[in-house]
Amino acid sequence: MLLRYLSKKSCDDLVEDIVKNFDVYKSRDFISNSNLSGSNYHKEIDISELKNLKNDVDKDIENSDLVYRVLKDLTPMEAQFEEIWTYLTHFHCIDYVTKRWASDFVVNSSDDIEVLENREKVTIEKKIRDHFDSRFFVTKTRSLFARNGLSRLWWTSHICSEMEKNDSGINKDDALAIAFSCQDLHSGIFERPSISSDINLLSSMFRYLNSKKNLQKDDPKNRKQRRDWLKKINFKFSGIVNIFEKNELDEIIEGLDS
Repeated sequence: MLLRYLSKKSCDDLVEDIVKNFDVYKSRDFISNSNLSGSNYHKEIDISELKNLKNDVDKDIENSDLVYRVLKDLTPMEAQFEEIWTYLTHFHCIDYVTKRWASDFVVNSSDDIEVLENREKVTIEKKIRDHFDSRFFVTKTRSLFARNGLSRLWWTSHICSEMEKNDSGINKDDALAIAFSCQDLHSGIFERPSISSDINLLSSMFRYLNSKKNLQKDDPKNRKQRRDWLKKINFKFSGIVNIFEKNELDEIIEGLDS
């Protein structure tokens, strides 16, 4: 099975028809939709191994390695193409994404939605749209790095690999273990472009996280401490060019955890 991609129009139509396609998402069968057009990617990339993705929460590290290895021939520029990820989430990897990011919508079919009272119907439709837009599409930068069911795995491995090359003092495996230590930490880092796009800043943060194991835990006390720390980092570095030396950066990152 070679990598394919959807046309831009097909991607846009899928986004527009999320609620309309609720039954199709439930059945996980977009193959029979003749209105969707796609093509083989110009690079011959065998994606057969992606069928081995495991939908357990604690398999994100393993899955991230797998996606990055299978799609190793994508450049960072190509890995931003929504048409690739939308194809994968709706076809080859739809079983994985559906199970990994399962959500309780209360309703089980479009017919169930239609009989709801207007206010409740609007609420359920919004929940459905938000969920599938977040996990099956790349409509925002944070979708690419942190939310799309497949692209988040590729980009986390790529960024962790870049940190290792950057002489960060953290190897890729350790960086992945930190990144996926809990979903709240992953979202807090990779949903913030001012953080996730700065390898030097990320390297300093991961060095600090490696020494502060409590910030990798997801209990209420550590979650609050971590979120406050990340907010301060985001505020400090948002909209500025990071010109700090390694030691200076480490001191700043540590000082913001107070």
